[in-house]
Amino acid sequence: MRDPKHLMFAEACALIKQAEQLHRQFFEPSREARARPAGSRLSMSSRPSGS
Repeated sequence: MRDPKHLMFAEACALIKQAEQLHRQFFEPSREARARPAGSRLSMSSRPSGS
């Protein structure tokens, strides 16, 4: 019979791998956002006024 500690460790590693893949899929900035200059991401309403 397999050691339950090894089984749990293997399951935990698989879950961590899955979580990392999901994180990369949903939280990595798009290529388009990285290609634009930082100032161009701000809309006119979010820029500070001159006063």
